[in-house]
Amino acid sequence: MVVHHKQAEGLLIKALKDEDDIVRDQAAAALAKLGDKKAVEPLIATLDDRSYGVRQEVVEALGIRGQPKAHISSSANLGD
Repeated sequence: MVVHHKQAEGLLIKALKDEDDIVRDQAAAALAKLGDKKAVEPLIATLDDRSYGVRQEVVEALGIRGQPKAHISSSANLGD
């Protein structure tokens, strides 16, 4: 099966809501590598994830994209 960039992005955005923390974490990391701006809002929405590791990965993903606003708004969300 071949998955194209746009298809992969859609699947990864859906995976940000998966029940499994590892799936959400890896989806955020993969979205960072794809670098498409359409993923910024779904990543920002994931900043309140229940998993510290997922939140940390999302902050890193947004940092790769150069989203300083997301870094500021996420500072309160990283504390556990």
